Formats: sequence, structure tokens, C-alpha cells
Amino acid sequence: MKRIVVLLLLCLSAHVSADTAAWMPNNGGGKIVLTDRDCAEDPRQYMAYTTSSTISTQFGCWFSDDLMVHITWSSTGSFKSYPLENWTLNHEVIRKMKKRLNSNNRGSI
Repeated sequence: MKRIVVLLLLCLSAHVSADTAAWMPNNGGGKIVLTDRDCAEDPRQYMAYTTSSTISTQFGCWFSDDLMVHITWSSTGSFKSYPLENWTLNHEVIRKMKKRLNSNNRGSI
């Protein structure tokens, strides 16, 4: 019975999980992570979060252009831009995101 419950929970959690599109180290000793999940505040953007050893996890919304990744951090409302070359990319997730964008006639990643 426990196996069935665990399997069911794993299947359900797959629907609410987000894949990592890219990440980079931050100044707090953690990471800034870009996900492929739509941002609740603006469905034209994607969810981002940052971790640190000194503060709690912060969430935001991100989009990119040819030069930068732009994030609006929800907790502070601050808007920050980060150079593309600072990011470690997950090319498989980005490829899936582009395919989804093309099928939905949505903006850019």
C-alpha cells in the first residue's frame, strides 16, 4: 500500500515541478535558478528563484533578450539584469521551452 501511495505522490508531483533552464552563482553563496514554469504574476514570463545561506529563498519572474536575463524579484520589486555569459544553460530544457513558445505564439525566452 505504501508503494502505491508513494508512486501516486511522485506522479502528482511531476505536474507541479519545474525544470531548471539555467543557473548561476550569486553573491550570497547560493544560486539564481531560472525555471521553465510560467510565472504567476506574469504568464508571459517564467519563474526564477535564488538561494543563499543567509536569507530565505526569494522568487521572481524572468525573461531574456540577446544580451541579458532580466528578473523582477517579487519580495523587493527590484528589477535586475544579468549578462547571458554568466549562466550555465540546460540546453534540453531550453529547447523544450522554445518548442512550446513556437506552438503557443508566445514571446521570447
